[in-house]
Amino acid sequence: MEKAIQILLQFGRLSFEIIPYFLVGTMAGALLKSWLPFSIVERYLRPGVKSIVAVSLFGGVVPVCSCSMVPLAQTMKEKGAALGAIVAFLIVAPVLSPVTVFLTWGWLGPGFTVARIVAAFAGALVVGTVMQRVGVYPAANGPGAAPTDCTETDSCKETDACGCEKVPAPEADLKSAVRLYWSNMVMILGDLWGYLLIGIAVSAVLSVLVPPELIPSLVGTGVRAHLVAAVVGVPIYVCSGEEVPIAKALLDINLTPGATFTFLLSSTGICLPTILMASKFLGRKNAALYALFWFILAVGAGLLFSAVA
Repeated sequence: MEKAIQILLQFGRLSFEIIPYFLVGTMAGALLKSWLPFSIVERYLRPGVKSIVAVSLFGGVVPVCSCSMVPLAQTMKEKGAALGAIVAFLIVAPVLSPVTVFLTWGWLGPGFTVARIVAAFAGALVVGTVMQRVGVYPAANGPGAAPTDCTETDSCKETDACGCEKVPAPEADLKSAVRLYWSNMVMILGDLWGYLLIGIAVSAVLSVLVPPELIPSLVGTGVRAHLVAAVVGVPIYVCSGEEVPIAKALLDINLTPGATFTFLLSSTGICLPTILMASKFLGRKNAALYALFWFILAVGAGLLFSAVA
């Protein structure tokens, strides 16, 4: 009974931490969905290295966490973004932001900071390129499928790659604009809300049932330390910025710098809520590949950091 109460309390704490960021991401996604000109999507989000670089740079400056980035990614996908660009955004966005970069510099020093930046952008370029080549959107929403953001003010014709040719609508008043924005926000929430709650619940159970003191005793050293750090870091939710003092504490109990760096990436870059929500619009196979690549990236970056640190 006591454990059940602790799980409920942890669920409430995690919800309190995660949901505000998720709502901010949802509101930003609704803005993109409602008013992002399709010409921008055509120019920057089509398959190719240019789109991966552009979206990675955007992900590096937008202040989102691993959960609040998902509504933005879903909106990009609905606007016709290539799979590689979406995955690149999902890799960079939760790991880099002006706040997390300054926190990392202040708590862990320039070495961790530079390594974090390099790992995020290099990982996005490599994984985004690989996913663009081997991954395919689910058949119903595959590459070239019509975007799903057409409104009642649009006229759709099968005349372009997206299957939807925008016809200028009469100038909408403020009430119509607000109605469109609200409709898109509710749609995004409806698509992802349940997956978010399931992921929070699983994270709460893991947080309560896995004792924190168990982690250092199991980690060990060498490759095993990096694998365990990634296994521990990937499933849980750590709010963007929160991972920095945790990493400092791990260093203080003599966890190796490389394994600490692996935890730094894995804990903030991806979590169960992210994986579950991403599977909703990327498809289960793509979401599984995305999670696997993140795991490999975190371990590989930690091993490389150990070798050069």
